[in-house]
Amino acid sequence: MRIATAAGLAAFGQVDNIVAGLRGTDSTGTVLIAAHHDSAAMGPGASDDGAAVAAMIETVRALRAGPGPRNDIVLLMSDGEEDGVLGAEAFAREHPVGKAGGVLLNWEARGVSGPSLMFQTSANNARLVETFVNAVPAPRGHSAMAELYRLLPNNTDFTPLTRAGFSGMNFAYIQRSSLYHTANDSIANLNPGSLQHHGTNMLALTRALGDADLRMPAPDHDATYFRALGTMITYPNQLVWPLALLAVVAVAGLAVLARVRRLLSLPRLIAATVSALVPLVVSAALAQGLWQLLVAWRPAYDLMGGLLHSPRPYQAAIVVLCASAVLGWYLLLRRGLGPAALAVGALTWFAGLGSLCAQAAPGASFLFALPALVGALGWLAALLLRTPAWARTVVAMPGPVTAAMLLPSLAGDAFDGMGLALGGVSALVLALFGLIVVPIAELLLPDLATRPRRAAVLAAPLTALLLAAVLVATGLVVDDFDADRPQRRHLAYVMDADTRTAHWVSADAAPPPWTRQYVSGHDTSTLPAGYARGTLWTGRAPAIAAGGPRVAVLAPSGDTVKLQVAVEKGTPRPPHLVSATREDGDLIAVTPGYTLTGHSRTPARLPSG
Repeated sequence: MRIATAAGLAAFGQVDNIVAGLRGTDSTGTVLIAAHHDSAAMGPGASDDGAAVAAMIETVRALRAGPGPRNDIVLLMSDGEEDGVLGAEAFAREHPVGKAGGVLLNWEARGVSGPSLMFQTSANNARLVETFVNAVPAPRGHSAMAELYRLLPNNTDFTPLTRAGFSGMNFAYIQRSSLYHTANDSIANLNPGSLQHHGTNMLALTRALGDADLRMPAPDHDATYFRALGTMITYPNQLVWPLALLAVVAVAGLAVLARVRRLLSLPRLIAATVSALVPLVVSAALAQGLWQLLVAWRPAYDLMGGLLHSPRPYQAAIVVLCASAVLGWYLLLRRGLGPAALAVGALTWFAGLGSLCAQAAPGASFLFALPALVGALGWLAALLLRTPAWARTVVAMPGPVTAAMLLPSLAGDAFDGMGLALGGVSALVLALFGLIVVPIAELLLPDLATRPRRAAVLAAPLTALLLAAVLVATGLVVDDFDADRPQRRHLAYVMDADTRTAHWVSADAAPPPWTRQYVSGHDTSTLPAGYARGTLWTGRAPAIAAGGPRVAVLAPSGDTVKLQVAVEKGTPRPPHLVSATREDGDLIAVTPGYTLTGHSRTPARLPSG
């Protein structure tokens, strides 16, 4: 049994892990393959996480058909992952393999389609990344994903297992995420190619790690890795700072040469660099504003968290809005500041972000340092060559091309993983891409001495707004709800076992007629502590014949207290021992089908994980 918490709520439960092993011929350690066999309450979980469990079984069949691996292979099909990684916590705490550590391969899904991405690694991952790149036929993922994931509150079984001492890699496919945790996470909607990619990667990595010498000490550094031109590129993170500094030097050298050639002045360069913040902020604001408008127009989107069934027209509208913001910035300041100042100002942003990431998120520095370095070198070559303007622009193309290989795919991953509710993240990435690409527009623009007509100046933004409006209207038509693409609804039964009062609760912004049979107002004053969060619809409900948990303090010790949690006969949770951390608040235990609340003699909040 294990407990898990989130902001005042706690879950505890009996878990049934399935653990199996294949003994190695001359073992130097354990390779643990992990996936959870439970699913979210609202769906069958064919992708999350049935596909990984199926791949595990097939991987073992393939291993048994060939020469036995050198190292021990252990399969963990954990339980209770959706309720707070309960099974993985219990395995790490109770099972001998969980206590011993080893190399971990964890498999997940946040959608029903797409390639299997390595989106997370343990620290000091250089050897793991090398194994991944060399062993897997079609590796996907990049180190910026791991850096981004560290900023998110999400966790999987990977979290408690790596805390217990395992090093490893975490994989998931994330496309068509609107079906994630829904009744449509079914075999019918599972992309066979995603299942195959999961399985191919799993078997290749298990064979490679199964025959490796796991006794070798792990390197004391991470690796940067990303895919470009169909090839996985890796380098040790010792090179992150040198590359970032080279980018700064190259951009500074470009600025000096442009100043010598009288293409810019220091005040104009400063103004151009500072002003570049405007299209970045405007792009992010437009994307978030679009989402607010969509939710206002179609309230059912709110419960989907931005993970829509057919988001492509809306995503295209964000691309158009970002392009118009960047192009508008460039056209407005082109005559006053000059193309050279705007181009160098954009590269200054990239060099600065590359250095910032080198300090705070080294695995993401390549996204900015490499385009800045290559872009500055390209423009330096263009300034030094005595060729026509169009030829100089062609010579400067490597910078935008490098950015094109890195940033749009990152924006796409953010769209797939976080949805339109956080569309500002993708918009920010797209606007950064626009900053480094927009100087190419000089090939199509009139000479600076030519004053454009007002009609021509207004044509670009008006066309962009019209196109964005058409794309949004298309999205409202295309992304409609039907039996295969249902809209989400929420209705929960919540009972306070102390007061014997029960309520129906809905988080729907505008409950449909069926839900309105049960909820009628917004009174949350009698809901259990910790449950009343945000704007909720509520209604009275009959109390069921079930008692609340009884909590007894057994062994207080400093900031930790051991509790015995017991439930009445007929409630599907037997007594268990748990640990908790002292803090003001109530102990809330969530059991299947309803919520019960009880008070401990010592107010406690159960610790995360």
